[in-house]
Amino acid sequence: MKSKKENTKSKPEEMIERTLVLLKPDAVQRGLVGRIIQRFEDGGFKIVGAKMVWIDENFGRKPLF
Repeated sequence: MKSKKENTKSKPEEMIERTLVLLKPDAVQRGLVGRIIQRFEDGGFKIVGAKMVWIDENFGRKPLF
């Protein structure tokens, strides 16, 4: 008697999306960074990293991707 093949397919891999958020200098000057991050967290996003960077004018003109 032959046995039935078991379904060995695993769950489809969970799709992971990443979102880049850039805050303008006036948001930092006005102290809005915490409120902005809170809105993302309230929307169900998980913050996995943060980095504050000062860029020069030449770097700012380059495309992000």
